[in-house]
Amino acid sequence: LKESSANFTGYEQSPGTKYKMYETGFGKMVQPRLGATWAYRDGDTVFASFARYNPAASSLPRAASWDRNLATTIRAHYDATGTLFAVEPVASSSGKLFVEDMTPRRIDEYVFGTSMQLTPRLTGRAYYRHRRGSHFWEDTNNTARTAFDPPATVHGVAVPQEPYIADLNARRAIISGSSYVIAELDGAYTRYNEVTFESEYRSDKLFVRGSYTWSHYYGNFDQDNSTTSNDANIFVGSSFIADGAGRQLWNFRDGTLRGDRPHALKLYGFYSLDWNASVGTYIVAQSGQPWETWSYEPYRTLTSSTSDTSRYAEPAGSNRSDAHWQMDLNYTQNIPLAGGRYNVQVVGDLFNVFNSQTGYNINPNFHSSTYGEPRNYFDPRRFQLAVRIQF
Repeated sequence: LKESSANFTGYEQSPGTKYKMYETGFGKMVQPRLGATWAYRDGDTVFASFARYNPAASSLPRAASWDRNLATTIRAHYDATGTLFAVEPVASSSGKLFVEDMTPRRIDEYVFGTSMQLTPRLTGRAYYRHRRGSHFWEDTNNTARTAFDPPATVHGVAVPQEPYIADLNARRAIISGSSYVIAELDGAYTRYNEVTFESEYRSDKLFVRGSYTWSHYYGNFDQDNSTTSNDANIFVGSSFIADGAGRQLWNFRDGTLRGDRPHALKLYGFYSLDWNASVGTYIVAQSGQPWETWSYEPYRTLTSSTSDTSRYAEPAGSNRSDAHWQMDLNYTQNIPLAGGRYNVQVVGDLFNVFNSQTGYNINPNFHSSTYGEPRNYFDPRRFQLAVRIQF
């Protein structure tokens, strides 16, 4: 597209021309951060902080680009003898318009904590963290708020019974484009609460550090659960979320989110031996991964699609995979050479000592033959030997 005053859309078609998709005003991008620490006694403190930031990563420019329609895949058809008898261009998605005057996606974070020097060798730290995600943008059907049986409110936010862009069809008649728009989803939110305890002990030969975290991650906008398997940072704002019937925020999406791990314990330590060597261990234990059943069955009256993908048939996070724990061991031997100018280091690591191959990333597709089974497993026991020359 390129800017044009010739029609009310403000644009005209111009394949290959760069154009400004959307601009957010300075007043909506202010990101304050404030922290304070009080050392009320030598080695002992209390601290608090507040931070607001607008995450910059987004796949929406890709989703909204008009030039996507220029990129095509050519589907070739061959007969049984390998003779090409037909070709078929497969167009990409067409461009999308942005809803005006949106507030950018943001995270507000509050932290309160304390640290203490319990003994000359032992320190402790405890803190509480609360994170609030809001104003999430997604590409969605322009008529999603009227076509897919929405409730009156989502998370206390009213859902207007009207299209996101009232005159979208008139605009499309001039500049073409998709029936989808880039919109701020009504009532989209995430919440994260965390309580963490940490401690560290040091002596002449021993070092031990440990932490335990209780947390709860919930909401209705699960960016980590927005593709056919796992997000892997593929989509940030242009996923299956809010795409058609059964994928709207009011379709069982309010619940425990994919990244929730209520319990996480970590222990790390090493002991220095008298012969220029050390032994160490790392132990981790954590809760399993939340998952929910996906099925098109509850939405038969709203769509003819038979795809289970991202169509929740029960509240988000209704189930959880098995908890996982493992222990890793390390032995490091230092061999000084040339009077200490050089050092040969031999390192042996034994990972997952007890071979805990816990399954996760459960298949949620109800109509799949592997429904409810893990699609990934933690790595099995393995040994690694490394030799380093340091100088």
